[in-house]
Amino acid sequence: MIPEGIEHFEVQAGEVRLHCAAMGPHDGPLVLLLHGFPECWVTWRAQLPALAAAGYRAVAPDLRGYGKSDKPREVAAYRMEALAGDVAALIAALGRDRADVVGHDWGGQVAWFFAMWHPAKLRRLAVLNNPHPQRFKYGMWKPRQLRKSWYILFFQLPVLPERFMTDARLRKSFTDTTERKGAYGEEEIEILLEAVRDRSGPIHYYRAAARHPPRVCVVEAQTLVIWGEEDRWLGSDLAAPEPRWVPHARVERSPRPRIGCRPTRPTRSMRCCSIFSADPPPCTGRLACRPYLDGHATQGFRQACGAPQARRPTAQAAARIRGKARFLHYQ
Repeated sequence: MIPEGIEHFEVQAGEVRLHCAAMGPHDGPLVLLLHGFPECWVTWRAQLPALAAAGYRAVAPDLRGYGKSDKPREVAAYRMEALAGDVAALIAALGRDRADVVGHDWGGQVAWFFAMWHPAKLRRLAVLNNPHPQRFKYGMWKPRQLRKSWYILFFQLPVLPERFMTDARLRKSFTDTTERKGAYGEEEIEILLEAVRDRSGPIHYYRAAARHPPRVCVVEAQTLVIWGEEDRWLGSDLAAPEPRWVPHARVERSPRPRIGCRPTRPTRSMRCCSIFSADPPPCTGRLACRPYLDGHATQGFRQACGAPQARRPTAQAAARIRGKARFLHYQ
């Protein structure tokens, strides 16, 4: 179900015009939500109102090649330099100097390189089920991962991948590969199908990555990786980035999702959206904190915000709470 109150607008971000969906106060801390393949802004429909209620300005663009955003025809237009540049240009076009960036799947890959190449524009980074590029490069040398990633090679072919991506196959993907059945309703599925009506743009991401491999450098920002252990396309050994490439990374693993951590519900993926603001907006009570963390972490947020304490934590739980509070700069 699409929540009410979502703003839709278009922004000139460098050489392309991007369609954006947004919620929240215009002066709130900016959070950019980058979708994956083959999706669009509607991926983040559950996170937009929750972030807005917490005081953030949450913006979910259609990446180039998707939805109502511009769709260049050339493969070279989807080089990672252009994709990361779109994020930097979008932040500037929104009148901001910096933003928190959250990416899922291909949006996560764009987020990784944005963090590498535009560190001055990034506060903190969160990635859902997309490995650090260097980790993925090493992983592709393993036969097991190569079998999982067969589609990357398939997408290098001309024309055939576009014909293979029929509406029926995409619809099955949206209904059968989410963590829970019915995560996408019919309205959302129609929006998603329309967003990839031109199949070439989304597939060009894969073609450009193979033809124009980007350079990798260190990510200095605080980074959270949320990883679904049962991802059928990516092995769990790819989750943790090497410290020499991402020295300030933390990995949270989830045993349940079958296709990564698709952000189809607030309770898990909202963690990566909320805890990575350098200057978090004030939390006024239990309901403001609850969408973002559950269990002991929610308890820590309640305590930090002065909200009523639901139950007395054990000593072990209290230690975890203190650790999270220090990490979030709430102490």
